[in-house]
Amino acid sequence: MYEYSIFWIKPEVAARYFHKSGLLYRFIKLYQSAPEREDVKAQFNYITHPFPPDLFIARNFYLSEQQITIKINGPFIDLQKDDRAISLQVGEKQIKFRCNTLQDAEELLFPALRAFQPVFFITGNTIENYGWTSPLPGAWKERQHVLYSYH
Repeated sequence: MYEYSIFWIKPEVAARYFHKSGLLYRFIKLYQSAPEREDVKAQFNYITHPFPPDLFIARNFYLSEQQITIKINGPFIDLQKDDRAISLQVGEKQIKFRCNTLQDAEELLFPALRAFQPVFFITGNTIENYGWTSPLPGAWKERQHVLYSYH
């Protein structure tokens, strides 16, 4: 099973660093390895939005229409449809999730997130993998459905 983190990057930062996703990935990894560094913490807080605590409660209607079962236990959320499942842990500035394949995330998780906001940056926690949930910045309004990475 793979573990990933989702970050809601501010649009102006996402537009500037879309083609520099490797730099953004290395910065996020630096923040994760040294969260006590005030300079890095300040930069991280500047470039990211916090997630609303009720994000998935608000998306429950969308998920139920997709016949996705949602179980919420505080910050822990399980999404399931047929034999596919994703476990989430929602934090203030990141959502950690575990899945067998990114295709599971594409079918169960990303549509609900894109219905809320199309600009998210995904990093692998157990593998070196990263990218955007949307294509080029001009197409964000079209809400495409692929994880894009240019590394």
